[in-house]
Amino acid sequence: MSKRKIAVFTGNRAEYGLQFPILKAIEEHPDLECQLLVSGAHLDSDFGKTLQEIENDGYRIAAEIKIEMQEDSRTATAHAISSGIDAV
Repeated sequence: MSKRKIAVFTGNRAEYGLQFPILKAIEEHPDLECQLLVSGAHLDSDFGKTLQEIENDGYRIAAEIKIEMQEDSRTATAHAISSGIDAV
């Protein structure tokens, strides 16, 4: 029987900290495999580029999702979300 894949998306350090126990539980379950998707502040040097911290915790990154946020407008968030979805 193949392992069931669970995708987990994280975009910043605070969120990752909250997800850490969940990631550990998935890792320890014999029938589950974690597919970690990282984005946002994890990939941005202005916010510490915390991708390295995740890798130091022993997690393999399944995908880096770059989300382009252009200007601050009513449609900017919708465009950013669509760019992230399109990247996957």
